[in-house]
Amino acid sequence: MAGRDGFLVVVKPSAVEANDAARSLAVERGERVRFESRRAAEAEASRLSEQGATPVAIQRAAPQDPDDVDAYLLARPERRTHDPIERDDGRLTFETTAAQYGALGETLVCSYGANPPLLSAYVRADLDGEVTDDVAERLWIDVDRDPEPVVYSTMDGATRLAWVPDCVARARDGPGGPVIREYFCEVKTGDASYQRDQSAVMAYAAREATVLKVRVDVDPLPDAYTARAEAVAAEDPPAGVSKAGSPNARLDDFE
Repeated sequence: MAGRDGFLVVVKPSAVEANDAARSLAVERGERVRFESRRAAEAEASRLSEQGATPVAIQRAAPQDPDDVDAYLLARPERRTHDPIERDDGRLTFETTAAQYGALGETLVCSYGANPPLLSAYVRADLDGEVTDDVAERLWIDVDRDPEPVVYSTMDGATRLAWVPDCVARARDGPGGPVIREYFCEVKTGDASYQRDQSAVMAYAAREATVLKVRVDVDPLPDAYTARAEAVAAEDPPAGVSKAGSPNARLDDFE
């Protein structure tokens, strides 16, 4: 995709069908539109969103995309993610977002402090035959959900690429034991794509460590969720029970 002049965008059918201004763009300039830069393409998407009934947005093409393009113009219908779409007897219903889907995928894979099911199964299979039976029985996989970023830069610092893994799983010889192998993980949910720079850094890092792309299928999830929030009724404590601190207490309140 790199190595050509400009920024090539394909106008997808979803944008043409949902936005009259995007349809006019496709008629005038064709379904493959070349812009001076990504910024120019995003500015055009903003203009089309203002003119059409449904917002549209620029989405980067995945690195493995067989089409020789930089990005796609897609419909991005506004979702009711902060204002409830329904209120029923104290129950509030909201539409879900891509970020929530992504967070759920990360939670499913990385939320265990030790021996998460998916990573544990992968690591045990990966190390099968490389460790003794005794070590295999003691194998312990802990998870760091706040790892340091992986950064590559040129000698002069002019170009800097960074990737922050969603988690790092460490296979150990028992709890707290020596590290046998580290697994740097990037978790994507559904059809979320990898950013081009992100994929590049992951490939660089894979020369020195095991890097995993984990994709979580969440098709059964609904497009909305419903929840109820209720305040707890206040009650006086029984005789002989006194307050040691308040929910909003400061550390110096206990000194």
